[in-house]
Amino acid sequence: MEIKQKKMWSATFALVLVSGCCCDEKKAEPKAEGGGEAPKSLLGEDSDWGPKIGASAEPELNMADVGTRLLFSVVPIDVVEEAGKGKRGTGFIFLYEEGGKQYPALVTNRHLVKSAMAGVFYLVEEKDGQPVRSQPLAIPFKKEDFRYDDPGPDLAVYPIGAVYNQMVSQKRTPFIRALSKELFLDPKSSATSAIEEVIFIGYPAGIVDKAHLSPLVRRGTTATHPLLNFEGRPAFLIDAGVFEGSSGSPVFIYNPLVHKVKGDVVGVGSRLLFVGVIKSTVRSRLTEKDKAAGMDWYIDLGVVINSNAVAQFVEKQMRAVVAEEKTRPTQPLAKTGQKEGAEKEKLRLDLSLPIP
Repeated sequence: MEIKQKKMWSATFALVLVSGCCCDEKKAEPKAEGGGEAPKSLLGEDSDWGPKIGASAEPELNMADVGTRLLFSVVPIDVVEEAGKGKRGTGFIFLYEEGGKQYPALVTNRHLVKSAMAGVFYLVEEKDGQPVRSQPLAIPFKKEDFRYDDPGPDLAVYPIGAVYNQMVSQKRTPFIRALSKELFLDPKSSATSAIEEVIFIGYPAGIVDKAHLSPLVRRGTTATHPLLNFEGRPAFLIDAGVFEGSSGSPVFIYNPLVHKVKGDVVGVGSRLLFVGVIKSTVRSRLTEKDKAAGMDWYIDLGVVINSNAVAQFVEKQMRAVVAEEKTRPTQPLAKTGQKEGAEKEKLRLDLSLPIP
């Protein structure tokens, strides 16, 4: 069964370009998996390799490949908390549709942004249909930019359409491939098994390919059925190496060759389903002696908020955003040389994108 790429992927979006990061780099440096400061490079010192390879010497990416495009649905998010502690998490771009319009939104975990004093997320620029991986774009935000429920699911959403419009006016285009509702696992689907291979994409332990702003792809299996609510919550478990920094990572069932269709019937072709968002890792229960010794054991399990809960939350928040936007007074026109009617329409719908 072939994937219908046109419905599953958005057009490229554009966002505002700013210089630098609003986080204190020293305080915001991510921790390595075993504790302590993360290494400057996972590959060792420059003396081990010689001169770096320039971007011009690298091949163009095959953007027809599903796996490659998934990398550009995910962004790193750095925050500095009110206590001065810095941390990195993961977010992804979702496309909400209403009334013939598309509304892009950044989705992550509430716990990442709720206590943020300042934050920034990063994109790469687009040129001639390819990402310019050596030119990261840093977009600052305030925690008030995110919408979330508390109490409620550990999710937060930032409508970035207004940022998109600002970037359009600057003629700078980040390279993004957003997820749409067609990718989400249907909670009534019979085409899933209790045991499925999954991938999740993000920045475990704060690790990122700084030369290309690329996330890491990790693999595992479902540890509980993705359609069952674990312990009565809208979540399931995966058997995978989930570390801090993976919070907010999208989780997919991805079968590039053969996959289950129904019963004992299998299909030939790609299957890609969004099944949820990483919420947290699972640690072993430690004795008081272990805790006193500073021991902390991961047991290779992760908690995933299921796709149904993600869809309900994001759609609820974005419906409210659209309703508020429709009642917002029109702002004075900027002197752009455009026809007045067209400029008013742009200001009126400055959270939306036309459907390609």
